[in-house]
Formats: sequence, structure tokens, C-alpha cells
Amino acid sequence: MRLSTVDAEEQKNRIIESAVELFCTKGYEATKLDDIAKAANISKSPIYNHFENKENLFQVIVNRECDKYEEFERSIFLSDDSVFDKVAAVLYRCTAIGRTMEKLRTQMYFSSDSLTGAKERFRQCQNILIEVKRIAFNQALSMGELRKDCNIDNVIEMIFWFYRGMQAQISIGQTAWDEVHLAEMIREFIRLLKTRYAVL
Repeated sequence: MRLSTVDAEEQKNRIIESAVELFCTKGYEATKLDDIAKAANISKSPIYNHFENKENLFQVIVNRECDKYEEFERSIFLSDDSVFDKVAAVLYRCTAIGRTMEKLRTQMYFSSDSLTGAKERFRQCQNILIEVKRIAFNQALSMGELRKDCNIDNVIEMIFWFYRGMQAQISIGQTAWDEVHLAEMIREFIRLLKTRYAVL
């Protein structure tokens, strides 16, 4: 029986959600399409109605996660808030939603070389996120919010490593995953950025 457009889309989303969960917990290589079908409560054949194969399914997931990140960061960095408030908002939100992205990225690099498309999409996403930040910091510099000696590339790198450090601690359970702790760490990081780069 042919599914309606709405039912087909719901089925596709169920497959994607099941695949994300399995890729993040079992890993790309260990996850079979049979596992995904079972988790999505369908037979395996409908998966091929939506995706060419497991690699294509992973690519669709990576594209979706990257699109989500790019859209979010653009919305924040195009706002009228101070550049430091923008950084805090991005760190808080992306550290919360970034666990899936980080797990997928880790699984991708531990998998076979076949995921070249997904790896390239991650690289593109990272470059886009860097460029979005660079534009915002250049604007803040021209508006006198930042000191003239502010090295924008260094600041962006600091933000990147703070984010990656938070994700690493969370993934190995060294940081309690609660909003209060996270907010305190981000506030302290922003205070250090302001001390070094803000025009007082």
C-alpha cells in the first residue's frame, strides 16, 4: 500500500531519528540497516524508498545537523546584541544541542573512508561558522566594541577550543550536565574575553 505524503514524511523522519540514535550509540560501522528498521518499527525495505543506502542516510543526517547549526548561528550573529552576548548565546545553545553533532563527527572519523561527502559537509559547516563569527567580530571592531589590537582569528580559535573542551568533558562525564554549571562556565569565559578584548 502506498503511503500518503504526510505518512511517508513521518516514516522518513522516524528512520532518521532511529538512525541518529544508533549511529551515536553503536557507531556508524556497527549499525546495520536492519537495526535501524527495527528501531523505527518498520521492515528494512521502506528505508530504500527514502535513502539509497546507509551512507546516504548518514549524509542526510549530517546535512540536517549542519543546516541547523548554520541557521542558528546566523540568526544569533545577525542580531543587534553585543558580540559578547552573541558568543554566550551560541556557546550555551550549541553546547546543549552539539552532543549529537560531536558524536556523529567522532563516529565519522572512526569509520571507513566511504564517508567523504559527510566529512566534506562538516568541513564546509565549520568554515561557514568561522566566517559568520569573523563578520560579527569585524563589525564589532568597526563599531568600537572591541579594542583595536583584537586579533579576531585568535578570538574565534579560543571560542572553538572552549566549545570543544566543554563537549569533551560532557562526553566523558567529567562535567555535570546541568544548566547552572554550564552557565557559570560560559559566564567566566565571556568575562575573560571582555577583560582582554572589550573597550571599557
